[in-house]
Amino acid sequence: MRNLHVLGIVGFRVFPDLMGGQKYVAQYYRELSKHCSLVLCASRDNEQPEIENINFYRFLFNHWKSIGNIFYVLRVAAIIKRHHIDIILIDHSYFGWMGICLQAITGKPFVIKSANIEYLRFKETNRPFWQLYRYYERWVHRKAAHSFFITEEDKQTAIQGFRLVTASTSLIASFIPKKLEGRNKEEIRKSIIDKYKLLPSTLLFYFNGTLDYAPNIRGIHILLNSIIPLLKQKGVVCKILITGNRIQPKMTSMLAAESNIIFEGYVPDTSIYHLGTDAFICMLDSTTGIKTKIVDALAFQQKVICTESAAKGFNDIDFGKQLAIVKDGDWDGFSNQMAIVSQDEIYRTPDSFYQKHDTHRIIADSLLSLRHAAKLY
Repeated sequence: MRNLHVLGIVGFRVFPDLMGGQKYVAQYYRELSKHCSLVLCASRDNEQPEIENINFYRFLFNHWKSIGNIFYVLRVAAIIKRHHIDIILIDHSYFGWMGICLQAITGKPFVIKSANIEYLRFKETNRPFWQLYRYYERWVHRKAAHSFFITEEDKQTAIQGFRLVTASTSLIASFIPKKLEGRNKEEIRKSIIDKYKLLPSTLLFYFNGTLDYAPNIRGIHILLNSIIPLLKQKGVVCKILITGNRIQPKMTSMLAAESNIIFEGYVPDTSIYHLGTDAFICMLDSTTGIKTKIVDALAFQQKVICTESAAKGFNDIDFGKQLAIVKDGDWDGFSNQMAIVSQDEIYRTPDSFYQKHDTHRIIADSLLSLRHAAKLY
């Protein structure tokens, strides 16, 4: 069986991969490159990735100026011919139109890998053009030889809403940090308590995200205006540690003014915060995609408190008390769940979770789908 030649098209910044959505894309290509001949065409806001054995081109406009890439279609077609590409893999639906053009010129099929149902995300963030994007998204997915989704919920939404053939859809789950053995959670927690001169009985909560992303901005406002006042009313002694990048100065000032919040800025390794805090909180109400921040927390065997919307993508595994799910908008219930967190309880994330997010299985399954779409059986 000959080697598969894949062209990946990435229309937004993922290198360096600092946060969840970027890591989902970058880690996939990093692992895929070990099993096929990989070429990447990326938007010019990317940096050279640290991935061996790939050909990397960086000249596309990003997805906000996607239409400008009409002038680069023939250049990408030449790359397809030069590298004997079998299949075109497009991240997100933004550049789906380019896949249609490239297929018409080169005869090579294209597939789409989606981390969200984009029109739903646009609808939730009140973008005025969400209905137009729905028709576009449906069109490009129906033209694709195969469609990858990040959750079963997204896949079923697309199958029903876009009228896709089930056999032409599959999942590419997000990768997770490896299980960490031998790291003393008590010692790490104590180091945080000592660093900030807190009482040992202080409950420690954690939130992480890209902080100029609309759902995360909304989540921070909910935390400041609803959840923290309720915690104060209940007399809960706690600190909420927040890490993330791309924060606006106004948001930085808001966080600094709240005594219950410790803002650490961007940190490359969040493991200390997952291991050293008592629970991860996710007060987001976006209903599409998967919250990679929750995936990371569960991978570190941490307790998670989240909304019903944020829990989508996790309903196929029984996490028991480890995953506390609160009805969307019920911030009193959310604060109640935070108030009853125990510092002493130990959680064991089910093995089925690690199997679902196993790197080797994800890559093997996606390679089979890519070969089938390219008709290389």
